[in-house]
Amino acid sequence: MAEPSSKDEKINAQQQCIQQSQKWSWGRWRWGKVQPIPSEREVSKEYGAGFWSKLTFSWMNEHMSYEDIWLVNPDRAIVPLSSKLRESFQLRVAQKKKHPLLEAIHDTFRREIWLDGICRLLSDVLLIFAPFTLRYLIAFMQDAWNAHHYGEPIPKIGRGVGLMLGILGMQIVQSPGDTHFLYRSMVVGGQTCSVLISAIFEKSLRLSMREKVGATGKSKSESKSEGWTNGRIMNLMSHDTQRIFQASNVVHLVWTSPLAILLAVILVIINLTYSALPGVGFLVIGLFSLSQVVKFLASRRDIIYAVADRRVSLTQEILQGVRFVKCFAWERAFQDRLSEIRAQEIRSVQVLLTMRSAIGAVSMALPIFATLFAFITFALSNHALDAATIFSSLALFNSLRTPLNWLPVAIGQVVDALASVRRIEEFLQAEEHEEQAVWELNMAAAVELRNASFTWERGMGTDQSLAPESASAPQPVFELHDLDLTVPRNELLAVVGTVGAGKTSLLTALAGEMRRTGGTMVLGASRAFCPQYAWIQNATVRDNIVFGQPFDSDWYYKVVDACALRADFRSLSAGDMTEIRERGINLSGGQKQRVNLARAVYSHTDIMLMDDPLSAVDAHVALRGLQSLGTLSVQREEGDEKAKPKDEGKCEDRIEHVDSTVSLHDDGALMTAEGKAVKSVPWSVYLAYIRASGSILNAVWIFLLLVGFRGANIMTGLWLSYWSAQSFDLSRSQWGVLLFAFSLCTSVVGTNASRKMLNQATWHVLRSPMSFFDTTPLGRITHRFTKDIDVMDMSLTDSLRMYLVVLSMIIGVFILTIAYFYYFAAAIAPLTVLLVIWTAYYRSSARELKRFEAVLDSSVYARFSEALSGTSSIRSYGRQQQFTSRVQSAIDDMNSAHFLTFGNQRWLSLRLDSIGNALVFTSRILAVAERYNISPSISGLVLSYSLSVVQLIQFTVRQLAELESAMNGTERIHEYTGLEPEGPLDLGMVRPTWPEQGQITFENVTMRYCPGLPLVLNRLNLAITGGERIGIIGRTGAGKSSIVSALFRLVKLAEGSITIDGVDISQIGLHELRARVSIIPQDPTFVRGTVRSNLDPFNEHTDAELWNALLQSHLVDANNATNNKSHESEKDGSSMSKITLDGPVDEEGSNYSLGQRQLLAFARAKVRDSRIVVIDEGTSSIDTETDMKIQETIVSNFRGKTLLSIAHRLRTIIGYNRICVMDKGEIAELGPPLELWKRMGIFRSMCDRSGIRREDIEAAR
Repeated sequence: MAEPSSKDEKINAQQQCIQQSQKWSWGRWRWGKVQPIPSEREVSKEYGAGFWSKLTFSWMNEHMSYEDIWLVNPDRAIVPLSSKLRESFQLRVAQKKKHPLLEAIHDTFRREIWLDGICRLLSDVLLIFAPFTLRYLIAFMQDAWNAHHYGEPIPKIGRGVGLMLGILGMQIVQSPGDTHFLYRSMVVGGQTCSVLISAIFEKSLRLSMREKVGATGKSKSESKSEGWTNGRIMNLMSHDTQRIFQASNVVHLVWTSPLAILLAVILVIINLTYSALPGVGFLVIGLFSLSQVVKFLASRRDIIYAVADRRVSLTQEILQGVRFVKCFAWERAFQDRLSEIRAQEIRSVQVLLTMRSAIGAVSMALPIFATLFAFITFALSNHALDAATIFSSLALFNSLRTPLNWLPVAIGQVVDALASVRRIEEFLQAEEHEEQAVWELNMAAAVELRNASFTWERGMGTDQSLAPESASAPQPVFELHDLDLTVPRNELLAVVGTVGAGKTSLLTALAGEMRRTGGTMVLGASRAFCPQYAWIQNATVRDNIVFGQPFDSDWYYKVVDACALRADFRSLSAGDMTEIRERGINLSGGQKQRVNLARAVYSHTDIMLMDDPLSAVDAHVALRGLQSLGTLSVQREEGDEKAKPKDEGKCEDRIEHVDSTVSLHDDGALMTAEGKAVKSVPWSVYLAYIRASGSILNAVWIFLLLVGFRGANIMTGLWLSYWSAQSFDLSRSQWGVLLFAFSLCTSVVGTNASRKMLNQATWHVLRSPMSFFDTTPLGRITHRFTKDIDVMDMSLTDSLRMYLVVLSMIIGVFILTIAYFYYFAAAIAPLTVLLVIWTAYYRSSARELKRFEAVLDSSVYARFSEALSGTSSIRSYGRQQQFTSRVQSAIDDMNSAHFLTFGNQRWLSLRLDSIGNALVFTSRILAVAERYNISPSISGLVLSYSLSVVQLIQFTVRQLAELESAMNGTERIHEYTGLEPEGPLDLGMVRPTWPEQGQITFENVTMRYCPGLPLVLNRLNLAITGGERIGIIGRTGAGKSSIVSALFRLVKLAEGSITIDGVDISQIGLHELRARVSIIPQDPTFVRGTVRSNLDPFNEHTDAELWNALLQSHLVDANNATNNKSHESEKDGSSMSKITLDGPVDEEGSNYSLGQRQLLAFARAKVRDSRIVVIDEGTSSIDTETDMKIQETIVSNFRGKTLLSIAHRLRTIIGYNRICVMDKGEIAELGPPLELWKRMGIFRSMCDRSGIRREDIEAAR
């Protein structure tokens, strides 16, 4: 979606909007396909609207076309509000306030908060006074009844009419008060949520590595070792801000409800004198008991938070490494792990909801029991019970239900929100990243290290549920120490060393991402960091290269040529304007590295830090890139060793020489847009929700309990009506028990449905083909598995329960009224028609708005999540403000839909209130008209119940909106339960020992990634004998990685077949195939845990097997492996001694270099011991010496196994049996290395560019 290019444009749009006249249109009635959000929009019609328009929400009267996704009002824009919150928070922290964030939020929205509170207070006061005034109206009807039946004086009709009009006036004023309270509270809640998301994002870009990995901790409820992982930060952004939003809607009830209760109690005492005290005392005791129970809810919330953090973190890691999960056939295993965590979460949620149900039932029962105690005392004290006293008091006690019902809910939500505020506050006060360098722009040298020491920050970083007890022992931390290095300007410097020697650490330290513990680091110029793992945005190729800088055409194309990208642009559907998918998943590793390199070169920085970005590209391309670099390049390849860390991060000898080694793909498909249905949530979703709860009969039980509860409640009122006649005696405790049973049933049904639907959705996502992940942003999936699930867990059941309860109340009141005043049915009919018209008018836009909300919410999540994974790159290039602006722009767009939805809901609510007031007024007219024929006790009963209809309608609209919103989330989760899977996992069609030989045959294999896209494999025919080693080479886009995708069935073949030992792999289960083939990827994936849990996540192998795999991967030395125990590793200064089975692996394996991760992936493949092994650039980030050892290990330990190796380093595969040269999806050359070298073809030219001679090939055989 295009964004206004400047503030001036937004201001102009606002002025134009104010000047435009509002014209009526029937556009809101349109039905049809949802259009895209327009690129040019106006500011909200609310901005500049008059008093009456704002009071009645008439600014919403204009038609609701899709262009009316208006811009947020200028006073509600995120930029000024974020700045205001930031300044206030910093001031409160400096003042050492106990709750700085809470006070900062109050400072930011003080005026809006208290104006909102005044609206609520006015509404509550009028809500209490109306039933008190009812006493005098019932007394008028009592006098009229007595006059007609006992000959007493006839009261004047004007008295009754005046009282009716007085009560009507109170309700007419109360209605806008309540409506504006709800609207303003939701807007303030949305603004608060937005500024906190912005603050969390800004802080995440400044967060220190110490806090990131969990080296410190402040919260008593959280382990110091937990760390602020990406998953936890996303939880803050989704769960915690949502809690605060929900609490903002009810926070004023915490103080207005007690005031309303106090006022009602005073009026009851006026009605019943001292006889009311037992009932009041009962209320006080009940409220005190409820407050004690609410404290228990806070502790349960902390438990739920901790478990939810684990689930979200693991979900995010699985989604980020889903290709790895599929290739290793670990979907079931990770699903089981997630289900186990989810079961713990659901148990905690059910305990919490059970307590909430008990609180709700008790709070509903308190008024009626208090009424009974007061009436019994009144009667026993020889007072005369008349209809006016009874039903006025009953109406007052009934009016207590609203504050009593909402008070525990409000307290519970505020307690939840306070816990969230504390978590966000702790995060915002976490240690920030500090620049480790001193800048002296005029010094002679470019870089100067003076006795400098640096350390990685690392806490435990271990998922304690997966790690043994020994994992809790302190682990050694890698350090660079006592570095003395001076790098002159205009010099090319290379850093080399073995895996784990500290090459990446040195560059990371120079980039400012390691903490300096001693000495000084002085930089004489600007710097750019090109990291080892390329971070790619979901944007065009050009945007990824320019990276927020002004576009300089001449310089841009020079950079493109230097990085050999122009030829690749020609192969892309839209050239350099082709969109790169999220995380660059539609690019190969080499492609991402080249774009990454071009970004660094384009940045115009004087110091360029390159951490092996050229390992996956051809040598001549790499050399061209290096020759075009700026002042300084630190290259961790073999060659010019001006600084050579060998062991324990020490800087050793300097040598003079350079040699280095940079690949792109087509497919410019865009990410798919979030789906937006046109109709309301279909009944199939509700049915699926009920079925997921366990049985369709659950709905029947809920309905029966609801009918029983409402029937018992009405009978209690009738019992009061017939009190004096003692017509019957009904146990008043029955309906309270039924309400608790109903509430508990809905809670259990809801949580069971949530658990089952999440498990099903997660499983179907894991089983989806890779094309789903290629076109779906990770933020969108995460959004559904976090916020939507949280809504299903905590909000949906509450919304459903309260909606059904309140709806049953309205129906009960109508039935009761019609039973005694038949003409009331005639009034219902036309008002119902008006209700249907207004509701249809509202819903025609509300559905689309809710779905646009989901789309725009996902946009915020996607941008947030994407930037969170690239904080180092963003900091290195100084693009924090650029990405903050992108997220803030997405937040404003999200709010534009949210605020419009809030206004739309209040527009309907105010008009439905008018219907409710009309119905209540009608019932009073009928009661006054029938004052001679209907007993005052019956009239009092009907009027006391009908008095609450307006509030009930308000509440029904609110709960319906919340229910629909929650069900939209359920619909999105349900959508994932219907995703098309890849294929069956197990068909039982293969032998247990298959494959015995490892013979692979590709026959006329044709493949494309998506329908309509070009072929990536074109009639490929290749026969590989068992035990043969095949090297696969070729330029980017030639089809090398496509062979791997075809072999693992990650992409469905268009034509042809692949057989392994005579078995067609398309005819067997995916797990039967993938579990028997191993892969060593270029970008290995690891999940948070230990080395053991990543090598053998399901404890299927012995320690001896694991140590042997580490030894053969050259990650540990023989002495350490022989010890066979992690705590016995010798601290001999070798980097290898730091690898232990119980050593922690941080999120994404970030505490290991890419080279070490590749060796760990090699060890994992060795543990797996498959007959067929695929190596996809598996040693591209490993130094030459270690690579040679690995190749020797492959020859000796993988003897007899079939090996397919994709390589850019030709030296790694020149000793293989055959070489397969791919070009344009076809085999260009195939044969033994020496034979191909003699042909003078593609292979020979690649060898010449890499300096490989005939002698080298012969020596490698």
